[in-house]
Amino acid sequence: MIDWTKLIYLPKENAWMLDIEDSHLEILVDGNQEGAFPERLALAKQVMGNIQHLEQEASRYLDMFVSPKFKGTAIWSMVGVDFGSEHDLKTNEFLLWIRLEGESFTDSDKYGSWYVKFRFLEAGANKSFPVGFGRIET
Repeated sequence: MIDWTKLIYLPKENAWMLDIEDSHLEILVDGNQEGAFPERLALAKQVMGNIQHLEQEASRYLDMFVSPKFKGTAIWSMVGVDFGSEHDLKTNEFLLWIRLEGESFTDSDKYGSWYVKFRFLEAGANKSFPVGFGRIET
């Protein structure tokens, strides 16, 4: 169970962060010094209730585009979820951040972080869909 009262304000990012230590997962929620924006926080709570399914969906989505030659035997591992703190996300969108990890250097992407953008078709809908992905150097 996620304790949303432990959100911490990050003034430089103008966002609220929750670090879930037992799962090594970071959640970012758009907001200001007064608090997380209610529509973003509501989306975060909705999404995090189904996060294991979304992680699997993100992995399948990336596997459709990332060459098996590049991926090797590595697996996708979720590291965070962003609810509007960056990337001009609409209020019905979020990013699931994922890393490619393997046992050897050739089976991992040590310098890259990947994301899958999900979108709900309408506010309050129960189903989101992957609509894009990207990779940044870290």
